[in-house]
Amino acid sequence: FKLFVIEEIINIFIMFFLIRNLLYIFIVFLFFVGCSPTPLEKALELSGSNRQELEKVLDYFSSKEDYLKMKAAQYLIENMYGHYTFESEILDDYYNHIDSNFSKYSCYYRYYLKTIPLRDSEISFNFERKDDLQNISSEFLISHIDNVFKQKNHIPWLREMKFEDFCEYVLPYSIDNEPIKLTKTFIHEKEFQIDDSILHHYDNLKYNVNMAMRYMTEKTESYREADPFAKIIFNEKVMDFSLKCFENCFYAWQRCKVHYIPVAYDFIPFHANRNNGHAWLCAIDNKFHNSKLSSFQPERAARIYRYTYSRQPMPEPKNGEYVPWLFSSPFQRNVTSYYLPVSDIVVPLTRKRIIKNQYAYLSVFNNKQWEAIAFAKIKKDKAVFTEMGRGIVYLPIVYNNLAKPVAINYPFILGVDGTARILKPNVSKLQNITITRKYPTSDHLISSDLNIIGGRIEASNNPDFQNCDTLATIESLSFLNYKELLINTSKTYRYWRLKLVDNSTVFISELEWWCNDNEICSNHLLGSVKRDIGLVADKNPLSFSGINDWIGIDCKKPVNISKIRYLLRNDANNIFEQSEYELFYFSLNGWVSLGRKIADSGYLLFNNVPSNALFWLRNLNTGVEERIFTIENDGQIRFW
Repeated sequence: FKLFVIEEIINIFIMFFLIRNLLYIFIVFLFFVGCSPTPLEKALELSGSNRQELEKVLDYFSSKEDYLKMKAAQYLIENMYGHYTFESEILDDYYNHIDSNFSKYSCYYRYYLKTIPLRDSEISFNFERKDDLQNISSEFLISHIDNVFKQKNHIPWLREMKFEDFCEYVLPYSIDNEPIKLTKTFIHEKEFQIDDSILHHYDNLKYNVNMAMRYMTEKTESYREADPFAKIIFNEKVMDFSLKCFENCFYAWQRCKVHYIPVAYDFIPFHANRNNGHAWLCAIDNKFHNSKLSSFQPERAARIYRYTYSRQPMPEPKNGEYVPWLFSSPFQRNVTSYYLPVSDIVVPLTRKRIIKNQYAYLSVFNNKQWEAIAFAKIKKDKAVFTEMGRGIVYLPIVYNNLAKPVAINYPFILGVDGTARILKPNVSKLQNITITRKYPTSDHLISSDLNIIGGRIEASNNPDFQNCDTLATIESLSFLNYKELLINTSKTYRYWRLKLVDNSTVFISELEWWCNDNEICSNHLLGSVKRDIGLVADKNPLSFSGINDWIGIDCKKPVNISKIRYLLRNDANNIFEQSEYELFYFSLNGWVSLGRKIADSGYLLFNNVPSNALFWLRNLNTGVEERIFTIENDGQIRFW
């Protein structure tokens, strides 16, 4: 009994100390939580002397007891840090120049022109940066919030929006860094008033965000017909105002924004299977999934990002570590999973002793170099990358002091099933490979190769090809290489032609007519063509002419043609004779050369190359398109 009492006393003391320690930990936790400023408090602290203006906004809506407007004001202020615009007397002169010299263009296009210098780093570098948090006025912010909520109650598609979506896609006063004074400068313009009336009147538009977006982005405008490549001088720099992919999307985004059409600007910074990137708009509508409202459906992407007003996580190294430009802004969110299947990837560091970086990156091969596409903090000698696109080759990297990428592990394939295959070269198991291209073939190029099948070589001594003889027929594909077609005849004719099947159209880059070992001069070409017929004889494999029905030659006298040699429209990515090529494979230390070769035919043969490696073939003479590839088990090349 005494032992039992002693044990109980001991247990009571143990419980007492445990409870006391837990209580202490809880108090410390509450202390740190209480000391950590909220995003709103942090924003107010960073606003400096402009804090009073921001507090006026909060006090105003608090006194009105309008809960949603108060939440909206808090949302704008707490996410305002990092948003800014530019001011300059040169900019003011430029705005006046646009208004004076581009009056024939729509109000939307003039507004777009005014914002272009703001996105040109070489120009905007000279402007004075004005951070919104430290400069925005209470009068503007109150007026803006009141007006947006007025539209929320007026426009049908806004009434059923989730409040968080409303705050992200409708509430913000700007979409990039355009000056506040430019916002809504054209609400009295004729084009704006007409579009506003249409959008808010017709049922098929006012109750369908996707259709409203398409109406604003697809309608034909005068500037496209008048001068789609308008150029002007800005501070002694020529700017090209042609609406390419990213700029066209930005322009459409602006148009939707001023009409309160909730859309998102989504983009692929770097394609993982070809060069460059892409951007498009996606309508925000609670009734549908994201991808159904997108103006573009990607087939493959490593990462798809969305511009946001709200702040998102970004690399914040404390040791001056280099951060690539893609992650220099906190206003973009990963939305890859909205479009495509994704996987999380854990990458261990193979160079633990030399890697001192805080952040690692996954990169994709684009424009002949590795481009960072996702970041992750290094913890316990590994990095975890979330929601990565599948069917892609990735290289894990960090950046050295010279801002150059350094591999921290071997490249790997993230398969469409979510499994990873590490591409570690096996130098003890060598193989011989044959290469015919350095870049994957595009679908639009294959159509000419199919359409030319069945084409006939016809000859006659009459220019209208009456009573012509058929001397040869094209029966096999050229695979975008030079193709020879032998003609077995002893007769001579003045007029020769290639006659297509069923009036089909074929795009031909080069067409040569040979008499024994001599090429006949092609100064007298004949036929039905879409473009300059002389392009088929200019010795430029990248130029081409569209042939309708037939193309031929007037030899000026009867001759005997022994063969034709033709090259269909192509991308110059096949192996061309006399061009010099170099093959590389990727090791942990970077690209390793397997030697150079000058092509003497339409293919290259390389012996004793490592297996299970990632390869890259370079044309040392010309061309810009080059893709990495692997050799599959059947010996076939697979581009990535």
